[in-house]
Amino acid sequence: MTTECGDAALTERPLRAVIELRGAGDDVAACLTAAQLDVPRRPNSACGGERCVMWLGPDTWWVTGSIDREGDLLAALDRGMGRRGSVVVLSDGLASFSLDGAGAADVLARGTSIDLDSAFALESCTRTALGRIWVVLRRTASGFEILVDRSHAGYLQAWFRSMRNEDEESCAPGKGQAFDLSQGGSRPPD
Repeated sequence: MTTECGDAALTERPLRAVIELRGAGDDVAACLTAAQLDVPRRPNSACGGERCVMWLGPDTWWVTGSIDREGDLLAALDRGMGRRGSVVVLSDGLASFSLDGAGAADVLARGTSIDLDSAFALESCTRTALGRIWVVLRRTASGFEILVDRSHAGYLQAWFRSMRNEDEESCAPGKGQAFDLSQGGSRPPD
C-alpha cells in the first residue's frame, strides 16, 4: 500500500531478511568479509546493494537482503562470526517501508530530530525516534528506507497520514482524516 503526501510517498515493502550482528568491530568486519559483503567504513553508514550492511552502533550491524536468500545469508554470517559475537535473525519482527520523492526529507523532519539536510547524506543510517516510535532509518538514492517493529507499522502509516492532513491543500486523497490509531497499529509507549 502506498500513501502519498504532496511529493512524498510511503510504501510498505515486501518482507526482507534482516540479520543483526553484535561483536567487536574487527570481528564483525572479518565476518562480513568472509560472507563476501561490503564493510561500512564509518559509524552510521551503510553500503552494498541488494545485500546492504548498516553500521548502527559501536557493536551493532544489520545486514538486509532478499528474504528468499535469508538462509544462505544467515549460514554465511554464522560461519564468519563463529563464537566471537552473535548473529540474530530479526526479519519476521520488522516491517520495511520506503519513503520516496522530493518531499520525503521534509515529511521526516516533522517527526525526528535528525538533521536530514547536511548531516544525513546518501547511505547514512541510524536508529532514531520518528513520531513516538523507534525506527532504523537509511538514506537511499530515491529517499529513505524505514525499518520498524512490525507491531508499530500501523502507527507509522497513521503518523504519515497525519502529516498529509497537516498539508490538506497539497496532499490528496484523505482530506479531513484525523490521526487515529484505530486505522492500524498499536499505541506506542508514552
